[in-house]
Amino acid sequence: MKKVVDINSKRNGYVKFTHKEGWERGNQTQGKWNGFYECMGLLPSSEVTCYSKGNFEMGKRVGNWECIYIFHDRNKPMEIHYGKYINGKRDGDWKIHEHGKRQEIYLYEQGKMLKE
Repeated sequence: MKKVVDINSKRNGYVKFTHKEGWERGNQTQGKWNGFYECMGLLPSSEVTCYSKGNFEMGKRVGNWECIYIFHDRNKPMEIHYGKYINGKRDGDWKIHEHGKRQEIYLYEQGKMLKE
């Protein structure tokens, strides 16, 4: 018999959750993501699967992150987004790669896009 886990519990250490739309895993401290983290799942109300990996610091995204978007429409190529978070907000250059297209770069400061 499988054990039911309350995902809102204050857990510590390595945890792995499966959801109806995907999964997530990483380390938690006092119930907050802390350290390396990765997840994959179907985005709500869409035909897109997303895989993300990066680091958390007590529930806030920090450092380098990479997100891969796989569109279920085979006519649209997957996109790879990567950049940096500071204190839970996008900061600096965020790059988007899409097969067959020029790389796009967006500049962020404290979570707000400054220029494309």
